[in-house]
Amino acid sequence: MVNKYHTIDQSFLIETQKKLGYSDQEMADILGIALKTWFNRKSEVATKRKLLSKLEYEYFLLLRGEHPQFKLEVTK
Repeated sequence: MVNKYHTIDQSFLIETQKKLGYSDQEMADILGIALKTWFNRKSEVATKRKLLSKLEYEYFLLLRGEHPQFKLEVTK
């Protein structure tokens, strides 16, 4: 059975945001979530922040340029 969730820590989300140079609102927008949800996800006290769905985790790897099979390209 494929693991549907990946455990991450707060630093994974913050490092991704810094790598992209995005504001909190931009991160919420590209993830399709409310700004408050983004704040909760990267909060130290959030309990649900440690779990990302497989899809979310793969998306973060793509955004970070760390996906083992695929990479994103910027088109003009």
